[in-house]
Amino acid sequence: MEKSKDSLTKELVTTGALLTAFAPLERVKNLMQNQNAIIKLGRLSKPYNGICDCFATTIRHEGFFSLWRGNTAYLIAHLSVQAIVSIILEHGESRKDIEWTRVQTIGLGFVSFAAPQLLFYPFLYAGTRLSTDVKKTVSYTGGNRQFNGVIDVFGKTLKLDGIAGLYRGLIISVAETGIKAAVYVGLFPHYLHVSQNNILSRPMLESGVVICYEMAGYPLNTVSRRMMLTSGAVKYKGTLHAIAHILTTEGEKSFYSGAGAQILGCVVYAGTEVLTEGSSLTITW
Repeated sequence: MEKSKDSLTKELVTTGALLTAFAPLERVKNLMQNQNAIIKLGRLSKPYNGICDCFATTIRHEGFFSLWRGNTAYLIAHLSVQAIVSIILEHGESRKDIEWTRVQTIGLGFVSFAAPQLLFYPFLYAGTRLSTDVKKTVSYTGGNRQFNGVIDVFGKTLKLDGIAGLYRGLIISVAETGIKAAVYVGLFPHYLHVSQNNILSRPMLESGVVICYEMAGYPLNTVSRRMMLTSGAVKYKGTLHAIAHILTTEGEKSFYSGAGAQILGCVVYAGTEVLTEGSSLTITW
């Protein structure tokens, strides 16, 4: 058991370091994914013209270190959930008296990821609000932000929207987790079979698996993040209303805004973890 604890600690430290290293890509993904909503909030004058333009604009108007804005909240959310998930899955694997079917495996994976969201979703919400909180476009230089840290996000949201405001988009986020878990369980055996005797192909194969399940749930991720941005403001009537509104006003391509940054992050993240003898095949929000 002690060895298991050491392994989990090492895994969490490695994941935390990688998440911090790739935080700039996460912020760019969030900015591009939600740019239409940010424009409506009056904090962006025009859409970004691709990943490079988003990076350049953010650094030019907010500074280089602003690329890590929201990372602390994301670390708390992701690492806490990962720790709980690892413990639950390890317990499931230790039950040698149970012959796990494919459906049961998917169910265990879904429950292990969905349950912790109830506890740590507010931190994911805070990270999203902070990462999409750009300086006002009136004068970019010296513009004010809406939030000043995680505690400020919680305080203002609770004051304007109550506890429900911290959970905007939760239902669609849980649905996203279910889709990603199903794709993950479906592809993982094939990944193990192909990569077993070919170490050199592992980065490519692992990146492919990660990209597949991330893109399968990406449209739902977009809806969830958009619903987060309505907390404390004009809200969607529900998930279906949010989907219909985005589809009719922005088109289906909007559901994949920022996907390029997400794919780039998946490739680099998966390759890095494989090279450090880890495994990036863990589902994230």
